[in-house]
Amino acid sequence: MDTITAIPARSVLPLLWRKHLMLNTRGIILYAAMILVYLGWWAHASDRPVPYLVMGSFMVALLPVTILAREHKDGGIRLSCSLPVTRRTIVIANLSLALLLSVAGGICMFGLPLIPGVGTLAAGQVLSGWNVLLVLSVLTIVSLFIYPSLTRFGPLGLMVGLAGMQIIGTVVLVLTASGVIKGGIRGLVGWIWGTVEGVKGALGSLGFVAVVLVVLALVNGLTYALSLHLFQRLEA
Repeated sequence: MDTITAIPARSVLPLLWRKHLMLNTRGIILYAAMILVYLGWWAHASDRPVPYLVMGSFMVALLPVTILAREHKDGGIRLSCSLPVTRRTIVIANLSLALLLSVAGGICMFGLPLIPGVGTLAAGQVLSGWNVLLVLSVLTIVSLFIYPSLTRFGPLGLMVGLAGMQIIGTVVLVLTASGVIKGGIRGLVGWIWGTVEGVKGALGSLGFVAVVLVVLALVNGLTYALSLHLFQRLEA
């Protein structure tokens, strides 16, 4: 790669997106259909927006996983690495396509509860700036756990990322069961919510939103940096 002139990222990104979509069309359609069925059922059964949006965001964040996992499994990653593009460009293409698919999934997630006969939630319960911020936060956290290891190790990396989240969840459950965290899960959620409300009260709504967006941008930057670092160590 050092002796070959690499194609600028801006020129090659649409080509890499097209390659990903063409090679993974069936997997994307199948998983997207599963997500729509799941979200449709949840939107119909739920009378509260937050659980629906949190679980839906988790499912939507995993939609682009079908692409990166199959890239490693089917050898598509070797094709990408054989092209006259840098590893940085490949990582940018992967993560930017993941972002576009997540945005598309997020739009569907917000829209489903508003379809007559499908959702039971009012538009005012779903369509709010705070809910958008919540969805962005969940997508960002899941991406941090999943994409760096997935970019490097493929399906095995996905299992590592999911195992990491499960370990953290198990530790929280153990701490709540042992009384270290007072009030159990409800107490923990209440403490987090109270902290968020306290910070919001201190900064004001606009200041709070600005701080959260900056933090999310930094976390997404960390996801990119880790993904690039691990991918550059891949021998393909």
